[in-house]
Amino acid sequence: MPGTSAAFSGDGDGAPITKGDIAVLTFLSALEQVEADLWIQYAELGGATNQGLSPIDLPFTGGLAPDFITGLLVLDGDMPQYISDKH
Repeated sequence: MPGTSAAFSGDGDGAPITKGDIAVLTFLSALEQVEADLWIQYAELGGATNQGLSPIDLPFTGGLAPDFITGLLVLDGDMPQYISDKH
């Protein structure tokens, strides 16, 4: 049909959205919120901070848990920066 995008060209079955569909989407939304919160906590504990790039910048140059940061550095020397970049 002219003027219709491929996304709406009748590929689907035309079935209405179900309560199960809504439940799955609600679960995935909640999962995204939990993941975002975990990344914030991860950044607070071990991320490179006080760079002016994040709303969680702290007034000192390391995270809140020095031993945690030491462990992260054993895994990868760039891990605190990766956490900050990912957040």
